[in-house]
Amino acid sequence: LENIRYIKESSGDLTRVQTIRELTDDVMTVFASIYYEGFLLGSKGWVSPQGNYLPRQSADFFNFMFEGRMEEAHRLAKIFQAIDSIQAEDHPMYGHQDYGKVLCRMVGQPIGEVRAPHMPIRKLGKEGKDKLARLQKQLEDAGALITEKAA
Repeated sequence: LENIRYIKESSGDLTRVQTIRELTDDVMTVFASIYYEGFLLGSKGWVSPQGNYLPRQSADFFNFMFEGRMEEAHRLAKIFQAIDSIQAEDHPMYGHQDYGKVLCRMVGQPIGEVRAPHMPIRKLGKEGKDKLARLQKQLEDAGALITEKAA
C-alpha cells in the first residue's frame, strides 16, 4: 500500500525488523517493541510504555542510540528491561496492567486506577509489595523516583 510507511513490530521476534526493512526496500519505517536490539537492526523508534513514566530517560535513550552513545543507551535499556521483566513475571491474568499506572504515580504523575478486568497491585498482597519495591529500585536507578506512595 503506497500510503503506509510506518509499522509497529511488536512480535518480539528480532529478525522481523530486518525482514520488514528488506521486504519493503527500506521504505517502511519500523518501530520495534525490542528497543535496544531493534535500533541496532534498523528500527527508527519504538512505541514506549516507558515514555509514560520515564519520559526524559526514554528521550535520552533514543538520542543516545542515534548519537552512538551505546554504553549510556545500554544502561537505560537494562533499566527498561528490568521493569518489563518485573511486570511480566508470575502475574495473574491482567494483573500487569496496573504497573504502568503505579509507575506513573511513583514519578509524580497520577493517572487514576485500573478498571475491571484489570487488577490493582494492592490485591496481589505480598507479591505486589515485593514487586513495587523492585520497581521503585529501578526508578531510583533511572533517577526518576519522586514519590514513594504508589499502591
